[in-house]
Amino acid sequence: MLELDLDLPTGALLDPPAPDAVQLAARHGVIWFTAAQPHCVVDGGRVVEMTALGADITARPVDGNALNCRHATTDNFPFLAMTARTACGFSADLGAVGPCWGLFAIFSAPDVPARTLVAAAAAGSRDYLYLSHDEGTLWLGRRNGDAVASVPAPAAGQRPILALARSDSAGLALSVDGGTPVRAPDAAAALEGDVTGFIGCRRQREGLYKTLGAGHIYDVGFLPRLDPFSDDSAQLRQALLARIKGLSANGV
Repeated sequence: MLELDLDLPTGALLDPPAPDAVQLAARHGVIWFTAAQPHCVVDGGRVVEMTALGADITARPVDGNALNCRHATTDNFPFLAMTARTACGFSADLGAVGPCWGLFAIFSAPDVPARTLVAAAAAGSRDYLYLSHDEGTLWLGRRNGDAVASVPAPAAGQRPILALARSDSAGLALSVDGGTPVRAPDAAAALEGDVTGFIGCRRQREGLYKTLGAGHIYDVGFLPRLDPFSDDSAQLRQALLARIKGLSANGV
């Protein structure tokens, strides 16, 4: 066997390392929350708050969430264990989003529908963008919009699923596990400006119990000024797919 004592570039390796999540978040301005500690603060098995990777942004419990969200682990993946029809969500001020922006969620729904995974509400408005899982389908919609993008979700189980979504002036787009985005034109004005992000719920006030499911939420992220389906986002998509395959070696 011929051996060469040479340092090969990363691109020459059969299995190059996954991009570093913290570096990617900083490079692209992604506000990325994860259930992994120490980014997720846990007390007695209950989630207290979460801090975004590499950013000074904290997600705190919404009204009615009196440490209702459990912290659990399966297959070495820590996750937020939500309870159906119970306030378990978190909110964070995200600042301004641009005319084209996105969000993502990595989750599983082993028992019942996860329902609301992540949402973003416009400041001073009752309008919000939501990503939800129900009846074997992922849904991306607007409270004040007519368009809804939907994609069949993989069969319910323990395996994490990646949902990636975009909002812009043309409407909405949604993909699952890196697949081709499904588009839904929307005549309503794009949701932009200052927004509040929500994890596992759609608003700060307690209520809307029928939208609260029992999902296992591993990661969520907000892309305030980034098109998640553009060429510029290729490394981010690679990192997210590595997360759901359990291949990431970044320790986040």
